[in-house]
Amino acid sequence: MARALAILLCGALSLSAAAEVSAAAARWTPIADQGSFVEPFPRLDPAVARALAGLESSLGNENVALRLAAPDGRKVAVYHRLPSSRFAVALVMSNRTMPIKPVNTDLDVGGIAWRPDSAALTLVTWQPGSPGSTVWQYDVDAGQFSRHVRFDRQIAYAPVWNKLGDTLAMLVSDEAHTGDRHHGNLVLIGQGGVVTQLTKEFAAVSPSWAPSGRQIAVGNESPIGRPNSRSGVTVYSIEGSKVRHESPPRPPQADDDLQIDRVIWQADETILVRFSVFRGSDTPPGAVQWYRLVLQ
Repeated sequence: MARALAILLCGALSLSAAAEVSAAAARWTPIADQGSFVEPFPRLDPAVARALAGLESSLGNENVALRLAAPDGRKVAVYHRLPSSRFAVALVMSNRTMPIKPVNTDLDVGGIAWRPDSAALTLVTWQPGSPGSTVWQYDVDAGQFSRHVRFDRQIAYAPVWNKLGDTLAMLVSDEAHTGDRHHGNLVLIGQGGVVTQLTKEFAAVSPSWAPSGRQIAVGNESPIGRPNSRSGVTVYSIEGSKVRHESPPRPPQADDDLQIDRVIWQADETILVRFSVFRGSDTPPGAVQWYRLVLQ
């Protein structure tokens, strides 16, 4: 009797696990049209578009790493390489183009992000060879910098504002974990510069806010073939509590090193997730595949 009950329980648990795997597979679906994940680029003022083309021509397209248009379409921040292989930011507007940088010209510029109202640009800077980084706000109309927050022993990456403009999300990493890709621990910076750390293990990648601005999703870059892999997408509330974690089903014949490198919260219940195989910064990502994750 006891043995029969154990067999029944074991079978029930197996069915339950199978159902859970099946449900996860239903939530994660490959995107057939690989162009459907592209984030929209704001429509630019024609004068700004002409100025941007002129700047890119003078810099050389190979030196332009990122073009980040403000939500209002009236200005563009251009993140570009310098001859010294370091990076800087130029601000393109209809009536002028100019470099923007805090007072210390020895600082290297890292990530950039526009505030939702387009009135300020967020920049991360650090001193090459030294630990720590600083997050700045550049007021476009006033042409002035103000220090938002300072990390004494961490490098900050991937700044992104929520729709409400009251919370900035970033990844931070210490010197031992800084590598070729922007991964780290997820932090939220609220009003007054209050920092809340949400993750550990330096495995978070590509934070992306929900359209509501009240929740944020972040990928875990753990390779999908690793034993006890933590690969997946985790959702947190703006208050910092963990809401859910969605683990992906392993694609057939997937490379053991396949990992998440991009997350885009597209709609209220839809998150786009990119997987790839990383072989080093000098090699393009391999086995790239986008999935649509439906939150149910």
